[in-house]
Amino acid sequence: MSASTLLRLGLTAAIALPGLACVETERQSGPVAAEARGTVPVLEYLDWSPWVKIYDPDRAFNGYTLAFFKQRIPVLMDMNGRIVHLWPRVRTRGRIRLLENGSLLAISLGRGVVEYDWQGNLVWQLERAGVLVHHDAVRLANGNTLLIVRGAGDTDDLIEVDRRGEIVWRWRSAEHLAGFFERSTAINGDITHLNSVQEIPSNRWHQSGDPRFRPGNLLVSARNLNMIFVVDRASGEVVWRFDRELDHQHEAHMIGPELPGGGNILFFNNGLQNLYAYRQSGVVEIDPVAGSTLWSYRAKGFFSATAGAQQPLGNGNVLISAGTGNRLFEVARDGSIVWQLAVPFRPGRAQRYPYDFTPQLGAMPRPVERAVNPGPGYRHFDADVYAFASRGEQKEIAVNGQPSRVLVENNVCKDVLLPPKARIGVAYGLNRDRLVGAGRHDYAARFTLRLEVAADGLDVVLVDDVIGLAGAEVDQTWRGRQMDLGSLSRKQARLCLAATEAGSAGQRASADLAFWWNPAITPGEPMAADSTVLDALVDELTPEEIAARSAHLRALGYGD
Repeated sequence: MSASTLLRLGLTAAIALPGLACVETERQSGPVAAEARGTVPVLEYLDWSPWVKIYDPDRAFNGYTLAFFKQRIPVLMDMNGRIVHLWPRVRTRGRIRLLENGSLLAISLGRGVVEYDWQGNLVWQLERAGVLVHHDAVRLANGNTLLIVRGAGDTDDLIEVDRRGEIVWRWRSAEHLAGFFERSTAINGDITHLNSVQEIPSNRWHQSGDPRFRPGNLLVSARNLNMIFVVDRASGEVVWRFDRELDHQHEAHMIGPELPGGGNILFFNNGLQNLYAYRQSGVVEIDPVAGSTLWSYRAKGFFSATAGAQQPLGNGNVLISAGTGNRLFEVARDGSIVWQLAVPFRPGRAQRYPYDFTPQLGAMPRPVERAVNPGPGYRHFDADVYAFASRGEQKEIAVNGQPSRVLVENNVCKDVLLPPKARIGVAYGLNRDRLVGAGRHDYAARFTLRLEVAADGLDVVLVDDVIGLAGAEVDQTWRGRQMDLGSLSRKQARLCLAATEAGSAGQRASADLAFWWNPAITPGEPMAADSTVLDALVDELTPEEIAARSAHLRALGYGD
C-alpha cells in the first residue's frame, strides 16, 4: 500500500489484541468516585444528556426511562438523560421492572430473582435449588411472581411462586411444545429459548367471546422455535400461536386496553437469518385473530441480531431497545424517531414510566423538558450492522492453552458497512501446541486482510504478515492490529481474510493450525458523558458476582 493511500485512509497499525486478553488499568478514585462509596451517590454528577441525540417533547411520550448502566446498575433517567434515581448497590442482569410501589423486580446475578425497595434494600428473593431463572420475571395481579426457568432436557418451563418461594403452578415446554421441537434453530441444545412472558390483559377479543385470550392466560415468545403462543392457564394447552415470518423474535406483548391498539400484539423480530443479507430487524404489530400485520417499523441501520425489546406507549408511540445496538429510541407511528439515547454500552430492555407511576416519582418536581435536535447528517447504525462473523461462524478452541473463539473458516470474504470514523481490530496466529505436538516446528503461515470499496475503486491490503513457529515463544505466535479507516465512514466494503501456508503456492492453511479471531468493526469516535460515579460502582463488582454471572451464562449454553 502506498504512502498516499495510507494518508488518505488515516491508517495506523498497532499491536492490540481485542478479545484475547483482559487488561486491568488503575483508576484514580477522586472525589466523585469516593462519593459512590457512600449510601446515596450525588445525582447531579450523573448527567447523560450528551447521549440524548434526539428529543421532540411535543411528540414523545414524556416520562422516566428505566435502563441499565453497563448491564449492571439500574437507573431511572428523565427525557434529557438526567439520572433522577438509581439503585447503586443493586447488581442485576437481563430484566428489570419497576413496580407501582417503587420497588424493583429483577433477575439476580445468581440463579434466582430479587426485589429491592426504592432505597435499594433487599425485600424479597428467590434462590432455590434446581431453579435457574432467566430472561423474564413478572409480578402477577395476584401478587405472585411468574418466571421463565430452565427445565429438563434443554427446554424451558414457566413457574409461578408465592412470597414464600413455593412453586404454586408449573408449565413444562416438553409436555406442550414437543411437536414443534424438530423446527428448533438451537445450536447449543437450547431447544426452546423462551425469552418473554406476559399475563394477558383485558382485551376486546375475549370480550367478544374468544376464550383463547382470556385475561390471565400467558403470552410467550420462544425464540429458537420462531414462534409466539398463548398458554391457557387452566389447562396448560397452547391455544393460539403465530409463526409467520418470525426470525428469533423477542418480547411478545399484547397491548393493554388503555393504550392505542389495545388487544393487538407487538414483537421485536430480530432477523438473525438475514445477518448477511439486508441486515434489518423489525418491530411488528399484528391482529392476533386475523393474523394480519397492522404496523411495522424497519429502517436502514436498525439491526439487532440478538436481544432487543419494544414497549407500546400511551400516545401510540413505541419505545425500542435495540439490543446489541447500544441505543434506546422512541418511534412515532409514521416511523419518525422522536427520542433517542445512544450510549457506549448496552442499556438492556428499557421501560418508560409516567411521571407519577410510583409515589416516589410523583413526589418529584416534574423535570424541565428541553428539545434536542440532531446535528446535520446525524444517523445511528446499530453495532450488528457492522458485524463480520456471526456466532455460528465461530468456534471455541484452546489456543496455546487458553480457551478462544476463532473463525471456523480462515479464508473468507464478507460485505460489511463501515461505521463513522471506522476502526477495525484484527487478531490472528498459530496453534502452537498442536503444531509442536505434531512435530511441525518449521511451520509458518501468511495472513492477509484485504479491503475493497467498490464505490471508490479502492482495493488495498491492510495486513500482510507471516508468523512462523521456529524459535518463537508462545506470545510470539499470534498478533493483533487496530486500524483507523478515517475517510470511509458509512461505506459499503468487502473484507477478505486469508491464511495460507508460507512458501506454498497459495495453499490454504488448516483452520486447526492457523486462525483469525472475529474482526471487531467499531465506530472510532468515542462518546463522552460524565458517569464517573457509576463507573466507580461498576468497578466494585465483586469476584463472587462475576462468578455468578459466568455460571449462569454457561448454564444457558453461552460462553462468557
